[in-house]
Amino acid sequence: MQMSKNSIRVRFPNESFYDEINIKNIIDFKISKEYDDEIFGYLNSSFVAIKKEDYKKLKTKEMNLKKKIEFEKFREEWTEKWYDYYRLLDIDFEAFMRMKGLTIEEYKHLNNEELWKNTL
Repeated sequence: MQMSKNSIRVRFPNESFYDEINIKNIIDFKISKEYDDEIFGYLNSSFVAIKKEDYKKLKTKEMNLKKKIEFEKFREEWTEKWYDYYRLLDIDFEAFMRMKGLTIEEYKHLNNEELWKNTL
């Protein structure tokens, strides 16, 4: 069975099976104890066990989203200051982001609009 994009497998106390639930962001989950294949903690107000691979998948997605939001903030800063400052230095947005420490691959990934459609 294929899981949806934002779903995770959750096991409630005293149950041996996992339920699939949708979750917007992993910030709602507070870790209590971590094992090899599961992470125990509180999701909202319920104590649950989450499959470790699902937790990592959502954590990575959340980190990428934070990077994209920060990337767009830098784009706004560059756009606002372009005429007065960056135009004179002949610095395009890619060069600006490279000076901020992004690699070429990271820049291409964050600048790819197809990847980020419907996420912001």
